[in-house]
Parts: sequence; C-alpha cells; structure tokens
Amino acid sequence: MTTISITGKQPGTTSVTIASTVNPALKTIVPVTVKSLNLLQYGPASGNNLNVTVAKDGSLDLASAEAVELGKGVQWPVLDLTAYIGRTLTLGFDGNITTLGDVIVSLRKTDGSDGAGVYAGKNNQSFTVTSANAKTLQLKIYKGGNNAGLMNGNLKIRLTEGSTPPAWMRPDVTNLSGGGMSLPNLWPRLASALTRNGVTFTPDGTDVIADGTASGWAVCSISLKLTEGDYLLAGNSPRIQISLGNGEYLRPSGLPQHIPAGSYQCEISLPSGTVCNQERFAPFLYSI
Repeated sequence: MTTISITGKQPGTTSVTIASTVNPALKTIVPVTVKSLNLLQYGPASGNNLNVTVAKDGSLDLASAEAVELGKGVQWPVLDLTAYIGRTLTLGFDGNITTLGDVIVSLRKTDGSDGAGVYAGKNNQSFTVTSANAKTLQLKIYKGGNNAGLMNGNLKIRLTEGSTPPAWMRPDVTNLSGGGMSLPNLWPRLASALTRNGVTFTPDGTDVIADGTASGWAVCSISLKLTEGDYLLAGNSPRIQISLGNGEYLRPSGLPQHIPAGSYQCEISLPSGTVCNQERFAPFLYSI
C-alpha cells in the first residue's frame, strides 16, 4: 500500500478511506502522514557552558550557569535538503530574543558561508537551496554581541519553504542530539612584530600586544579578503577596526553588518599620545 505524505498545519498520522463511486464495496484505507512546515531537525545539545533542551511544545530552552564566549555555542548534524533544490527556504524565529543574551542562529556551511543567519533585529533570512549546499548546512546557536555572557530563555526557530514564513510550529524531529561548536576567528594574524610611530605591535595568536607611546597615528594594519556576507566584529577596544573604504569603518558594536566581497584592512589604530604598557588588543571577527 502506498503512503501519502501531506505537508499541512496539523502534524501527525491519520488515514484516508478511498472508495469506488461505482462499487462502494471496493475501498481501501490509506495511511496519511501530515508533516510539519518546520524543516529543522534538532534535539538536546550541550557545549561551551550552553545547555539546550527541548521544551514540551517542541521549542528550545537555553540555559547557561556560566558565561558563553563569543562565537561559541552548540550545533546539530548537517540537514539533508536535496528535496528542496531550486527552492527558496527561510530561516527565522518567532518572538523577542533580546533577553537571550545576543543569541545568533545560523544555518551555514562549516566555513560560515552560504545559507542564512538571524539575530535580534533580523528575524528572517531567505536563501536558495542548490546542489552545492543541499547537504552541507548545519544549524548553529551561539553567542553574539561584543562580550561573553549568559544565554537563558526560550527559542522558537523555524526553517520553512518560501520567503514569507508562517507562524512557528514544532518540527517533526526533536530528538536529534547536538554538541558544542566554535566559530573560527577570521581576524588575520600579524606575521611578526612591527613598530609604527613609537609603538611596537607584537603578535600573540590573533591578539596583538602594543607597547610604547605614539608620536603620531600608530596603525597596525593587516590585509584580509572577505566574501560577501554578514560579519560581526568584536573586541576589547574601540581602537580595533576594519577599514571599509571611503572613510567608513566597522568597529566592535555587537551588531552584525553586511560586507561586500573585497579586500579590507584590519587595523589597530592608536592616536598620537596614546601610551601603551604591554596593552593587549583581542579582536574577533566571524561570519554569522
């Protein structure tokens, strides 16, 4: 007997009786599966001080007793979206997530490209499923903003077909376990120590140690090529910046910004008179 699958608003299983209009005695009962409009698959996950559990209604409860570091959180296995190649899908969430501690939800490749990312102020983002991304996108929930912090509260996320998302509904799969994840820091490493106008900049991983007194503008600048996308720059100083050209700069603000593809200068820019005594600058740049 063939099973009929219907995508509708009332997920569950039922049956349909099909009978002949000529001979009512000829009939059969067909099992019907009504699937959720929410294509996501998730379940409990823990990592990086963040614990995610599935609530009774199928939404996600986030809890952290200790601070979650920037760009860290949890993720789930890659989704298989081959049935939707050539179609538009929309990742989004319902409600106000500002109380969750600058949470970012993304469905991206491992390198942070393709797919979509959403956060407070950007509830929905659409993308097209292609043969290149149909089996490469992972659901991730992680800490955004400009500082480490707690992430506590309820989250209703969805992945639906089309560019106009319906109201949230629980996905069919809510028992898929996840684990911890950390986004790569895209800020380029300084290759070796350099001195600019009295200040010596020394690399320490992606951090930079500055020492000396600036006799003029002391700028440590490193080139970086970026693909088009949404990026978040974080750091421990407003002197950390990315030159976007035409006198515009991206500085740590806790807010993502869309950046066109191109080559940019990642800078630690100190005005004349700045005194540094082994001062550490810790920039963090990630694609959301």
